[in-house]
Amino acid sequence: MYPSTRLFRFVSFVIAITLFVGLATACDKEETSKPEPEKQPVTVTLYLAAPQIEYAGIYAAISQGYFEDEKLNVELVFSVTADQAVSNSDPIDALERGDIAFVDGTAETLLRRRQRGLDFVAVLTQYQRDSRSIISIPSKHIESPQDLTGKRLLILPGNATITSVFFQSAGINPDEITLVDAEGQGIDWVVTQLITGAVDALVFSIEVAAQMDAAGLGSKWIAFYDYGVQSYANILCTSKQMITQHPDVVQRFVNAVLRGLQHVIDRPEEVAAWFVENYGDQLHPLQLDVQDEAILAIIPLIQTATSKPGMMSPETWDYLNQTMVEAGLLEPGLNSADTYTLKFLNAYYNQ
Repeated sequence: MYPSTRLFRFVSFVIAITLFVGLATACDKEETSKPEPEKQPVTVTLYLAAPQIEYAGIYAAISQGYFEDEKLNVELVFSVTADQAVSNSDPIDALERGDIAFVDGTAETLLRRRQRGLDFVAVLTQYQRDSRSIISIPSKHIESPQDLTGKRLLILPGNATITSVFFQSAGINPDEITLVDAEGQGIDWVVTQLITGAVDALVFSIEVAAQMDAAGLGSKWIAFYDYGVQSYANILCTSKQMITQHPDVVQRFVNAVLRGLQHVIDRPEEVAAWFVENYGDQLHPLQLDVQDEAILAIIPLIQTATSKPGMMSPETWDYLNQTMVEAGLLEPGLNSADTYTLKFLNAYYNQ
């Protein structure tokens, strides 16, 4: 009888363990299958430089309802319109106040702001590599950096620092160039200065060259990237306070923009048509019929062979930090890793 009793107890033990594991698994499945808490509607202010095609991912997120999917009501505020420039202090004030807001900017500008004690953090980049270039019309015969000597170069305020980095990388003495400041002027004025020959060249993103080619004017362009300059020309950043207090809102914002960037890659002409329909009155007449070409020019910048849309590289941030220090544009001691986060990008791509 003893062996049978022993066997009975062993079988009973196995059955009990099996039932326990089954119940635990069922409970776990029940726990994990609970619906996520419903997202609460939030109004977000997004400050951009000007109505240009470079923000195609944001336009796509609006037109396709990706922000709505995330229960975000996004209000766009442009610093530069067709006719005039407005104060660039407003978005900075908004972030310092702790508003629910995001700001478009450049990586080099963010580094300088962080050194001044402004606690801003980049959460994604709209282009994978720097698109800024020296753009001119063929009759100016500017084909190398050395050809800028004695020329008039128009620089928008947000591009001044990276242009200084380019001068150093290309071995150019800026004192031999007449630098024209575009501050206080609108997009119409900037484009007109270039195509009428009032200035010899312009520092801008390469899609302007694509638009000039499509309009029959022709263009010459010297990409900063080809001279080793690495930066991010259009990051989206917010305050550290926003990331700490509203991480769910930041994640939802990043999700929507990344979906928008992918839509640009998949349906570029559709996004270009929406942009012209909604912001055509903010463009120079030359630009109205050439946005298809412009958006096709930026797709290789949105997605590269080695990275995903929105992603940022620690190597690029470290390079820019060190290069700016060497150029005397930044004091040593700043940790570039504090100026950006990959948390929300990784969460999106790993879901």
